[in-house]
Amino acid sequence: MNLELLNQQIKDEGKKFSLVVYRDKFQLRGTFRFQNGIKKRAYINLDVPAEESNIREAKKRLDQIQYSIEDFGCVPDRLPFEKVVEPSKQSKQITCKEAKELFIDYWWAGRCEYKWWEVYNEDGKTRNKKLEQERRKNASVVETRALNSWQGITPYINKLDDIANAPLSVGALYQIAKGYKNARGRKEIVMRFQKIIELCKRKGFDIGGEVYDLDDLKMKYTPKTKPNFQDDEFIRYVIEIREKLPKWKWCIGALLVWGVRPSETFGLTPLSGEEFGLAHVLGLKEEGEGLEERTALGCPKYLIEEFNLLEIDRPYTYNNFDKPYNALTCKQLTNKWAEDLRELIKKEPEFKKFTLYAIRHSYARRIIKRGKASVVGSKSMGNDIKIFEETYLKAMDRKDFIDLQKDL
Repeated sequence: MNLELLNQQIKDEGKKFSLVVYRDKFQLRGTFRFQNGIKKRAYINLDVPAEESNIREAKKRLDQIQYSIEDFGCVPDRLPFEKVVEPSKQSKQITCKEAKELFIDYWWAGRCEYKWWEVYNEDGKTRNKKLEQERRKNASVVETRALNSWQGITPYINKLDDIANAPLSVGALYQIAKGYKNARGRKEIVMRFQKIIELCKRKGFDIGGEVYDLDDLKMKYTPKTKPNFQDDEFIRYVIEIREKLPKWKWCIGALLVWGVRPSETFGLTPLSGEEFGLAHVLGLKEEGEGLEERTALGCPKYLIEEFNLLEIDRPYTYNNFDKPYNALTCKQLTNKWAEDLRELIKKEPEFKKFTLYAIRHSYARRIIKRGKASVVGSKSMGNDIKIFEETYLKAMDRKDFIDLQKDL
């Protein structure tokens, strides 16, 4: 039996999946429902070397997965042929390099082919940038989303390269994560490292610790010092900044009026007619899997017309249709935007306390001062209501309350 005949047999049986070869292993490709309830096209690693002599074993494992799906209604977390390692026998070690490779296999197996975007020249060593651009342009939605998510993950797991040949241990990961001084970066790297720990422990490796040992590294987010201005004065300063940074003029206006994250201004669409004042926002989900939609409330509304925000003018746009979200492009442009603002501050120190996030945070204060419920502010900004209240309500000071009482 060869691979082509087996796939024909699978097709004749009415099954909607096929056996493929990827990274020298047989894998099952198809659309599956997983235990989290999500149904998606994915690859399942059968962990069988891709040799003709192993096709029968691959078929056996394929059938085992099918029976499990019929029994559980979804792909089980632990595949039928995965070896169960007794805790008392967990004594083997794995290097950081091997753990990284294991995680790469695990992460891509449920999505699409790893490094699908790479195209090499005939020498097999140098990459063809032109063909790679063409491949990315014609990529499927699944491939594009997987690559965008992966670009957000790789900076963190690449930290393992610094200690590639050392045995993986919770202690070593703890020291790496500890090097991140801001709450956002610390949260991201801890989350990635905990996934690696869980995976390695499932595979029976001894890494000298538990997932929760990294929990105390997570930092509580606190907003940076805010510019101590009245709202009108704050807005006047932002108007000045807009004029001095013409490339970012529209984005700065949108950031001030709708309070979205800086990177979300590239996927924001102001609404008109009866919905004037609102904006449609595409933001990243918690795990970076695609985009989710929300509506943002403009505040103050009059600036939409004053800034001419219905006429979108920005260096980059993404949506759910013809312009897919690109994590790398979005990050690079947001960084350039922040860098341009820092350069302006060097020349004109009166803008010293103005950062992109200070402008976003000002939106929360205006919403609160106008008596809007926390749920309105949190929904508009894309925050959990608890985070909104802990971050912004607690940051309200005496001056803010003086402003509030004037409207009572």
